[in-house]
Amino acid sequence: MKLRHYIASISVLSLPLTAAAENGSPWLPAPGQFNLGISHTQQTADKAAIGNTELSIAEITGGAATEYNIDTTSLQLEYGIFDSLSVDLSTAHTDVEAGSADNDSGRDDSVLGVNWRIADEFTSPKIPSVTLHAAAIIAGSYEPNRLAGIGKGADGFEVSVIVGKQFSPVFSLWGELGQQNRNNNVPDALFYNINAGVNFTSSLSGSVGYSNKEYDGNLDIGGTGFNPGRFAETSEERTLVKAAINYAFAQNQGFSVAYAQNTDGRNTVLNDKILSFSYSISFN
Repeated sequence: MKLRHYIASISVLSLPLTAAAENGSPWLPAPGQFNLGISHTQQTADKAAIGNTELSIAEITGGAATEYNIDTTSLQLEYGIFDSLSVDLSTAHTDVEAGSADNDSGRDDSVLGVNWRIADEFTSPKIPSVTLHAAAIIAGSYEPNRLAGIGKGADGFEVSVIVGKQFSPVFSLWGELGQQNRNNNVPDALFYNINAGVNFTSSLSGSVGYSNKEYDGNLDIGGTGFNPGRFAETSEERTLVKAAINYAFAQNQGFSVAYAQNTDGRNTVLNDKILSFSYSISFN
C-alpha cells in the first residue's frame, strides 16, 4: 500500500467532534475505499458569552437552569472516487437539555462535500499536499432561534483549502482555511484550524488542534435591534483547543477519544467540556 493511502486510511480515526463541516483532511482515501465513522459527543457548559460579556447559565435563565447539556450522535461517510478525488457526507442528531429553560432535539445540518487534491507530497516531496473542498450545507430539523441552538437553521455552502505535510512516519501537520455562506440572513462565517499529529506506534496515534470560527455580523444578543427571532443573525465566534487519541485495533478499524474546550467566544454557549467517542471502519 502506498504511504499516502495508509495515511488516508488511518485519518478517518480523527473524526470531528460534531458533524460540523469544517474538519477536513488533505489526505484522501484510495480509489474505491469507503470509510464509515460513528461518533457520540457530550458537551457541557455553565457559562455563555452575551456579546463579549460572560454570564453564568443560571444568571441568563433566571435560575431555571445551571448548565447546558448537549449530546450529539453523528455519522460520517467518505468514498474515494479517483486517486485525487473523493466525496463525503456527515449528519447527526442532537439533544439539548437545560432544565426547564431551553430544551430542543433534532437532526443537525447535513454536509455533502467533494474533495479534490491539487498537490501531492508523495509525488512531489518538496511541497505539501493541498486539497480543495466544497460542500453543500442542508439545514436540519430543529429550532434555531435560541441561545443553545443546534445550528443556524439555514441552507448554504462551504469552500475551503486544506494543506498538510507528513514530515516523517511519526509527525504530521495540517490545517484548513475556509468560508461558509448561508441564507436566511445568517452572516457569512470564516473558519480555520491548525493540527499536529504524532504516530506513537503503528496502531496508536494522537493529535492536538486549535480552531476558530467567526460569523461577521454586527448584531449582539440583547443589543440594538435584537429580538429572540434573530439568534441566528448574531455575530457569533467560537475558539476551541482539542486533543485526541486514536487506536487502530485492526488494519481497517479504530477507536478515537477526543476532548476539547472553548477558550473564547462571542454570543455563544461556552463549553467547558466537549468529549467525543468515535468508531471508524474502512472497506476497499
